Amino acid sequence: MKLPTPSYVTQRLIADYLDRETSRIDALVAAKEKMLALLEEKRAALISRAVTRGLDPTVPRKPSGIDWLGEIPRHWETKKLKYVVSKIGSGITPKGGADSYQSEGIPLFRSQNVHFDGLRMDDIVYVDSDTHESMSNSKVLDGDVLINITGASIGRCFYIENLHGAANVNQHVCIVRPEPMIETKFLYFTLRSDVGQRQIDLSQSGSGREGLNFEALGNFSIVVPPLSEQKTIIRYLEKTGNQSNEMLREMQQSIALLRERRSALITAAVTGEIPVEEMRP
Repeated sequence: MKLPTPSYVTQRLIADYLDRETSRIDALVAAKEKMLALLEEKRAALISRAVTRGLDPTVPRKPSGIDWLGEIPRHWETKKLKYVVSKIGSGITPKGGADSYQSEGIPLFRSQNVHFDGLRMDDIVYVDSDTHESMSNSKVLDGDVLINITGASIGRCFYIENLHGAANVNQHVCIVRPEPMIETKFLYFTLRSDVGQRQIDLSQSGSGREGLNFEALGNFSIVVPPLSEQKTIIRYLEKTGNQSNEMLREMQQSIALLRERRSALITAAVTGEIPVEEMRP
């Protein structure tokens, strides 16, 4: 490799300049990342409060019967998840494993596709109809909630809405299919809230997050308000969520631009694009 080799004095000047400028950029990135984390925490707290306390702080309350959950509105109920859903189950490894994946066909959702903010299709794989039929127990339906049950992404979840055609899941993704007494989106917000995520943490054995079994998931305690209130809470969380998403996107874009600026600055300084005179303190 051929590298530019200015004099030692110039090298020192460039190094000092880059130390100052990158430190300034790094401080801005750190501050924005802190704000990003605070926004995420605020949003998580908002969701948890809405699905366990409701939107009206003046309604009479009662003990939930669960120490860590505290009080809930008097007319709400606490139920085991298995009593408000008709299905809890995951897929299997398709016969042939990754060799069975196609470039088109029936979508197969894997854990990398399931995120709290949506189902990401950029890394989706497909299976043919025969494979899909052989995995009949894990066919996805509109209204299902998908939740990751293994690996580092355990607990990440999202819901199926406006499904066009068939779909399936592999062994790392669990289908939770709500009964009419609970709205799909309310179940999703509950599972992604502290109520759901805390129980996922408590269900893990040892220091690792090895996996979430169907029995443990079915025994999760959730709070179930009347359907009319569920719908009101969903509308409220979607509205505030859209506002939060816009702020988060702007913050993430700002951080990305700062990182690009840092990289470009280093390149410009070490290749002589920035006059030496401009680097002096």
